Amino acid sequence: LDRRVRSGTWQITPDAPMPAFRSMTFATVGLGRIAQGVLDRARPFGFRLAAYDPHVSDDAFERAGVDRLDLDALFAEADIVSLHCPLTSETAHLVSAERLAQMKPTAILVNTARGGLIDEAALIDTLTHKRIAGAALDVFTEEPVEPDNPLLRLDNVLPLPHIGGHSEDNLKRMVGHWAS
Repeated sequence: LDRRVRSGTWQITPDAPMPAFRSMTFATVGLGRIAQGVLDRARPFGFRLAAYDPHVSDDAFERAGVDRLDLDALFAEADIVSLHCPLTSETAHLVSAERLAQMKPTAILVNTARGGLIDEAALIDTLTHKRIAGAALDVFTEEPVEPDNPLLRLDNVLPLPHIGGHSEDNLKRMVGHWAS
């Protein structure tokens, strides 16, 4: 729709149905401080909130007002999957071809955590064949991302240059942290 408006096409009806947020599930992989902040920002829009985090207690999920899902259920049920976990040997390529195949064709994948969490070749294939609606990527496997990376040519990808956490205040805090 953004590209249509920029090209001079004003069409107020979308190509595909747009469900109300209250009928959608917003899910995070991880339920740490950042993931909880993201879910708190989604809460006023009426999403069902869910997460997967094997390191967090059921009580923490209950206090956060978030449904606990296993990874298979999360990828199958979520309309928006937002990644908020570290890159470790257990989480490398957590978002594999198999996980992407579990997602709804209308789902959106968001990665502001680490590029290596996603199998980029599998994501490129999934997005090229429109098996999910799209991806918003603030991080890539290789950074800076190469200009010939196929993800940059896909209309259903919103790429950013690893600046999702950058604000004037955050930059000051990071510089202070690095200086100490």
